[in-house]
Amino acid sequence: MKGERVELRGFGVFSTNKQKARISRNPKTGEKVHTPEKRTIHFKMSKDLFNKLNNEKE
Repeated sequence: MKGERVELRGFGVFSTNKQKARISRNPKTGEKVHTPEKRTIHFKMSKDLFNKLNNEKE
């Protein structure tokens, strides 16, 4: 299951995003550090879950 999105009805959708490689800084020393490209998880909740959490009626 590479790069596919997973949908759970009434709960939300999980998918992956690519985070580009970049130059970042070590906050302690201020030294520049190369951060490689990586994949991250993205979650988007369903409208039903959002409404339940916020006590909203449909």
